[in-house]
Amino acid sequence: RWYFYTVNTPGDNKLFNLRDLETKKRRFVDTLVNSYLFLETYYDNAPASLAARPDILDSWILERLAGLESKVSACLEAYNVTSAARDIEEFVDELSNWYIRRSRRKFQKQNMDGEKLAAQNTLEQVLRRVSILLAPFTPFLAEWLYQNLKSLKFEACNVESVHLEKWPVKKTQTKNSDVMKIMDKAREIVALGLAERARVGIRVRQPLNALYLSPGDYNIVGDVLYLVAEELNVKKVLSDRKIAKDIVVLDTELTAELKEEGLVRELTRNINDMRKEAGLTPEDKIILYYDVHQGQNFQELLSRWEQVIKSETRSHQIHFGITPDDNFLVHKTWNHSGYEIGVGIKKMS
Repeated sequence: RWYFYTVNTPGDNKLFNLRDLETKKRRFVDTLVNSYLFLETYYDNAPASLAARPDILDSWILERLAGLESKVSACLEAYNVTSAARDIEEFVDELSNWYIRRSRRKFQKQNMDGEKLAAQNTLEQVLRRVSILLAPFTPFLAEWLYQNLKSLKFEACNVESVHLEKWPVKKTQTKNSDVMKIMDKAREIVALGLAERARVGIRVRQPLNALYLSPGDYNIVGDVLYLVAEELNVKKVLSDRKIAKDIVVLDTELTAELKEEGLVRELTRNINDMRKEAGLTPEDKIILYYDVHQGQNFQELLSRWEQVIKSETRSHQIHFGITPDDNFLVHKTWNHSGYEIGVGIKKMS
């Protein structure tokens, strides 16, 4: 159903393509389902006395959603189902690849606080309202999403079925708010920065020292410099009067310290991939084992970054040495920048 809504307009001939169908499932349906699973994974009960503290990301996604509801309503009233569906598709991509990505650390906090509560409530509200928009298009997917949100005991999901919810009231479209302008510029700068990284051949997981912007661009994104820095993996974002508007300049000098940090990030990513392969949940603690096959200063490097690796991979202990009779959930050899390291993980009982 979703494939035929979005592939082209209703009056056009449709050439069925299984590969395109699989792409739609992966990019839209799986993205939406994974957004819910992310909320479910990190959902936590909050004490009644705790007040939510929403930030600019929460405000942005809710404004973006309000605009989507108006656009979808207008499109459906004009019998333009293709544009309506494509607008929802674009929104779900932004929800996953911007809002959730940049809110991840708030959700992953061990203890509930105002920021985590605000993010949790915001994501629930967004998914619930998206399920209502989806109901005419994909009734079973919309109902699945709505019923799963109900199972988390959110008060707003208070009717029996998504198909009994009221359709959102269409609001008059207004000019972009300051929040939207700030976030649009931030995302534009990130796109430029990623393109520059690709041009010079430096992967995003390799930290860089600085990103330089024109004073005008810097002032616009002043409240979200931390988002730009996190997404582009730079230590700081600075203003430079010599740089023109809509241009970004990266400091691409790789010091020994930056190279070392990049190495550690690659290692933690590989360990977390092993966790996923083993089917572990975020709550599961692991015991990490390693053995150095090549690159004998690795133990010294690990000692400097041990606490970071433990935190990023949810490792309770890290042990040196692997024997043939060790029974690991997953065991792999990691090769990077001249290092060859055997890595094994066990679930902590």
